[in-house]
Amino acid sequence: MPKRRATPAPPARSSTLRRAGVLVIAEGVALSAVSGIYTVSLIIGSPASRAIGLFGAALGLLAGVALVLLGRAVGRGRRAALSPVMLAQVLALPIAYTLVSDRQPLAGALIALPAATVLGLLFATPAGRAAFAGPEV
Repeated sequence: MPKRRATPAPPARSSTLRRAGVLVIAEGVALSAVSGIYTVSLIIGSPASRAIGLFGAALGLLAGVALVLLGRAVGRGRRAALSPVMLAQVLALPIAYTLVSDRQPLAGALIALPAATVLGLLFATPAGRAAFAGPEV
């Protein structure tokens, strides 16, 4: 009777990456919700250019869905999702700064805190750094 080969265990998912993934998913859901609210206000109100407003809302919804998908991938330990997530977080920080500068500190904090937390989880923790580490040559 032939011996069975042991199947390799699936890669362990880090709790740090899972937490970062959950935060990115929450950002995506929030962005999608804001885009939906913006769409409703465009339809109900009388904007100067409804087409441009709806285009902006569609882009926000698309970005929100992309963040949800990227958050799932980060939570599952997919390395390919790390760079787009990092880019999204880095782009969120100047937006938050602008909101705080324009006397909207709550909105700025709601954008900056999750972005800074995700960056911290991915840069400052050993599990986050290990996720970016490639094979040694």
